[in-house]
Formats: sequence, structure tokens, C-alpha cells
Amino acid sequence: MRKGEHCMTSPLANPTRKRGVRPALTLLEVVIALAIFLLAMSVFSQMLLRNGEIARDIKRQNLATRLCQSKLAEVVAGVVPLASQGDGSFDEEPDYTWSLTADNGSVVGLWNVTVNVARQQTDSGNPTQCSLTQMVLDPSIVGSTQDAPSVSGTTAGSGDSTSSGAATPAAAATPAATPAATPAAKSTPSPTSGSTPAKGK
Repeated sequence: MRKGEHCMTSPLANPTRKRGVRPALTLLEVVIALAIFLLAMSVFSQMLLRNGEIARDIKRQNLATRLCQSKLAEVVAGVVPLASQGDGSFDEEPDYTWSLTADNGSVVGLWNVTVNVARQQTDSGNPTQCSLTQMVLDPSIVGSTQDAPSVSGTTAGSGDSTSSGAATPAAAATPAATPAATPAAKSTPSPTSGSTPAKGK
């Protein structure tokens, strides 16, 4: 090649020239991203399961509290005997049991009553239990709600008969001398023979 001449070469004529590298994900990056996604899904599913268990435990605890309050109200009303009792079951909730503890207080007729409600463990959930304590008056002293009130009308009837009997003599005692108070009519003098004037002679 002479000096001053330019050599025109084709790009295809140089096989040793490197082409530009195109950016793309490698297999290692895909595997790492997939592992992170699976780990996040596992943590998220564990959170959902835990929240479901907490909601179930709260629901069971609320039910145990309502049952305990209901049983304590029955003791106060005298429906349930005021004496210590063992485990009893609820007809509407057979998984729950209740027990009653009654102790004499410092005042006669006043009892310290404790009602316990527990749920039998039928699964792997947390134990459910509720306990309420209240001072209760003996229903046999203050009366029970099952006692039928009796209404007597003897007092009202005797009062009515007394008032009516007292009013009768008062009416009879009214003086009936009204006609006597009327002034007597003046008597008209009858003419006599002596009082007749003589005729003139």
C-alpha cells in the first residue's frame, strides 16, 4: 500500500472484532429471585395462619365469658342452688364445662361465689378459660324470682265496706224538718153575726 492511500475494509472482513454484549438475566439471578419470592410467600402464609388462630381464640374466649356471666346470673336468681358443684356441661355448648364454688362470707346470708367456665381441648389451640367472682345474697332469704307473688284484696274490700257503711248513717241523720220551716198561712177571720153592721133605719 502506498503512502497516502486509505484502506477500506469491510466489518465482515475482520473476524476478530468483538460484538457488543446484550444485557440479560442469568440463570443464577433467576434462581435467587425465585428463592426470595418463595421465602416471602412462606412468611406471609404463616402470618395468615397466626391471625386466624388469634381470631379463633378471641371468639372462644368471648363465648366462655358470656356463658360464665349467664351461669352467675342463674345463681343470683336462685335457679342454680347456692352450693359448690363439680363440672357441669352446657346444653347449647357441649364443649364447655362449668363449676361453682360457694363460700360463706363475713355477713350472714352473704356468699362469695366463683363460677369457672373452661373449654375442653379438642385441637391444638390455646386453652380457653373464664372465671368470675361475685358476692351474692342467699336467694332463700331475699326471695327467688321463681316465687309467684300473691295479691290480696281483703284490705281494699274492707275499706270500701267501711266507708259505705259510714256514709249511710250520715245520710239518715239529715233532718227531714224542711216542711216545718215554712211559715204557716194566716187564718182569715170568719164573719160573725155580731160584727155585721146594722142597716140604717
